[in-house]
Amino acid sequence: MNRAPFSFYEFFAGGGMARLGLGDGWACAFANDFDPLKAATYRANFADAAEHFHEGDVWKLAPADLSGQGDLAWASSPCQDFSLAGARAGLAGGRSSAFFGFWRLIEGLAAEARAPRTIVVENVGGLLTSHGGRDFAALGEALAAQGYCFGALEVDAAAFLPQSRPRVFVIATREPPPASLVGTSPFHTRAVQAAAAGLPQTLADRWIWWRTSRPAPRNTDLAALLEPDAAVAWHSPERTDARRLVAAGDRGGGGRPGADPPAHPPGSGPVDGPAGDLQPAGGCHLGPACGRRWRCRARGALAGPGNPRTAAKRRRRCQSSVRSG
Repeated sequence: MNRAPFSFYEFFAGGGMARLGLGDGWACAFANDFDPLKAATYRANFADAAEHFHEGDVWKLAPADLSGQGDLAWASSPCQDFSLAGARAGLAGGRSSAFFGFWRLIEGLAAEARAPRTIVVENVGGLLTSHGGRDFAALGEALAAQGYCFGALEVDAAAFLPQSRPRVFVIATREPPPASLVGTSPFHTRAVQAAAAGLPQTLADRWIWWRTSRPAPRNTDLAALLEPDAAVAWHSPERTDARRLVAAGDRGGGGRPGADPPAHPPGSGPVDGPAGDLQPAGGCHLGPACGRRWRCRARGALAGPGNPRTAAKRRRRCQSSVRSG
């Protein structure tokens, strides 16, 4: 039995990266994800997953599913609607509305006097600017309504690893933070400062400038972390393509987790083939096996009626994206 001094809940857990980052000083009392592949990864990573991992839509959970009182609730909610690569629908968007499924549980725990002392919401940088900052303010209002003070850090993984992956961490607490944790940070980026400046006074009064030190300069590049090609047992190209098609298909749903793929726009989507099978417009070589679930126009991968050279170029792009996952 894990007797770590702190316990936490991990929502939208994926493969359990927050758990790995927290380390052995934290015991996971609950974790969830709706994606079957991510759930399988979590179970493969942690032998005790059967004791606390729940696979399924966060909206279908109840406070009774969460045992005890966690010291921390960590939520890496779906980021597509905040990302520059996504639809920028904000908190009203289908996937990011999963945040409110999580928040409903926090409100339920608070009603039972079991609210976690600390909450971390991790997302992409678009969280700070979505809808002119109104979504960030809405998040702050939700936190404040449950008695939390909060602040944010924007951290790029490039400070630690040879990969640029900026993420925002909103850290909220119900308890006064120690003076040693308040101050300046290299992760108070311009975007964080602008988001804080745009908050109404009632939320500005609850803002915390979390203090962190500057990480040591990174002394590795990507080549230093890669295994030599000769030391790796590679899958065959056929097996790699097959696995990526399956993975791409599992990412195909739109809207809320578990939703069916969106209907294809008329004239640019699937049409009935000779045997009743669906065939994507433009003559894509993948046919009904397409793992993109006919979201060609949404991805800009295939062209409908128009310049045949453009159509061919976009088909090549689709084929390349499937091969690269």
